[in-house]
Amino acid sequence: MNGAAYGVGVKAFTLAFLTVLPLGAAEYHIDFARLFPPADTQRTEYSARMRDLEVHRGHLADSSSNFVGALDAYSAALESFERLDAYLYLRYAVDTRQVVLLHDEEALEADFAKRTAFFRSDIAQVTAADAQRLLASDHGRTYLRFIETTRGADGALTLAQTEVVEALAPAVAAWPAELYDTLGKQKDRSGDLYAFALLRLVRARTQLAQLRGYPDAASEVYANAQLTRADARRLFDAVAAATPVYVAFQQRHAALPPIAVKPSYSFDEARTTILAALAPLGRAYVDEMSSLLDPASGRIDITPGEHRLRAGFSKGFPGMTSVFFMSGFSGSYNDVRVITHEGTHAVEREMQTRAHVMPVYASGPKFIMEALAITAELMLPKYLYEHERDPALRRFFLDQLLTSKGLVILFRTAAEAELEERIYDGVTRGEVRSAADLDALTIPVFARYGITVRPDEWTRIPLLFEDPFYDINYTWADLVALELFGTAKSEPAGFAAAYSRALRSGFDSPAATWLKRAFDLDLGDPHLVDRALKTLQPYIGAY
Repeated sequence: MNGAAYGVGVKAFTLAFLTVLPLGAAEYHIDFARLFPPADTQRTEYSARMRDLEVHRGHLADSSSNFVGALDAYSAALESFERLDAYLYLRYAVDTRQVVLLHDEEALEADFAKRTAFFRSDIAQVTAADAQRLLASDHGRTYLRFIETTRGADGALTLAQTEVVEALAPAVAAWPAELYDTLGKQKDRSGDLYAFALLRLVRARTQLAQLRGYPDAASEVYANAQLTRADARRLFDAVAAATPVYVAFQQRHAALPPIAVKPSYSFDEARTTILAALAPLGRAYVDEMSSLLDPASGRIDITPGEHRLRAGFSKGFPGMTSVFFMSGFSGSYNDVRVITHEGTHAVEREMQTRAHVMPVYASGPKFIMEALAITAELMLPKYLYEHERDPALRRFFLDQLLTSKGLVILFRTAAEAELEERIYDGVTRGEVRSAADLDALTIPVFARYGITVRPDEWTRIPLLFEDPFYDINYTWADLVALELFGTAKSEPAGFAAAYSRALRSGFDSPAATWLKRAFDLDLGDPHLVDRALKTLQPYIGAY
């Protein structure tokens, strides 16, 4: 499954060890009949919209009306594709015995990529001057940013090359995650088998990136996030420079006695808690979250069952109603956390739909979308910590703020992301060839961030196999989220308005411009890490 299609990677919130408790008489399921057209109707619509796009093949730049018509046709096809893709995956998630639905979803993604290759290739050949001329109308000019980003991504390829690359891509992307999942179920965690899978994935993705005109796989993924390898290096160095703060926190935390109690929630309690905790995010946000979590809406699926995908995720896109899925609600704090995070993604999609965001601008850089959700996730333990009287539970919620998304994620994901870069570079240079080589690389990289791990820690990083180079999104996202977290405290009224505007906005400008406009945040600020840690200092000092 392509996580980029929905702005949210499902794998990021896989619930590996979920203990499901009964929910009583209540049933919470997605109302497919109400929220989605029948599958055959969706397939017919998808096929029709693809044909509408394909009639423009070879004639994209013939005239202004043809050019804008092709862009409108692509936008409509994208909307139809996203809805059908979400429908197929959700149907599979509620009954994993229906493996054919997962294969249908994968085939749909491959079909869309292949049949739109000509469109992206033709767009890439249009010069900036011609784009300005062809998009002279007010409506046409709304596509200028989309043209700019498409030209940047695909400008080096011919149509024939694009078609070959897109035909190869599914073979590269699909199998490593499945193999990793299979290996995880085995009693023997053989490093050699993990190395076999990872090293071949690295070589395949590197070759694929080079076919697309990029020097390496990291450069390709970073470019899609509007970042560079130099940006990544500055980020790693800035986080590593703050390692003494993290080491001191770990030592302080390790000296504390273990927490003997943990909270438990009914779903109604969880819903009430989430809405109260996230009130600082604004009335519009709370209203949308309330609607999502209302069982009568048919948009939430949390009732446990025997053959359900063991994950928590949301689906949404302009043109469809957003939904949330979880294997089963157990009443744990972690369940409430996942609902908060993924629910925020769903709220963002719903607010985009209500604001009529153009489909081509619905999905922005992953780290920005993750930052918006992590901001909500930080608000949850902050609220619970501040409103809890029991000392043990206060300590529990304080731990959740700092050892989940607040502090630990910053250093942990930076270590994982840097390790991934070094693995790819080492394989390219011929220096990383075995499990032993991967072991030798792992310990010093983690040590740079004050983290002690076993040599085979790389085998315990699912994103290496499931969604390469996604980890760095969480590092950037946590920094942005901590900046917003601090602003919410210092400027509550202004922040709530800005956050709501951001959720309903499309990504029609570069990432740095978008963040500056939305939150007056400078992504290139060299003090971003220091300011993030300063925001957390009162909570660290509360131990």
